[in-house]
Amino acid sequence: MVLTPHLDGLSPQASRDTVDMVGQNLLAHFEGRPLLTPLPLPTPN
Repeated sequence: MVLTPHLDGLSPQASRDTVDMVGQNLLAHFEGRPLLTPLPLPTPN
């Protein structure tokens, strides 16, 4: 058995999609719209 790191996230298409999603989220944020991929903030302890 050979174990290798997960490399699919390094494909050109994945990189383009990541940059596109970040751009869409930034536009949504600065235009006052909901984010496409919101993350819940942790609650303080």
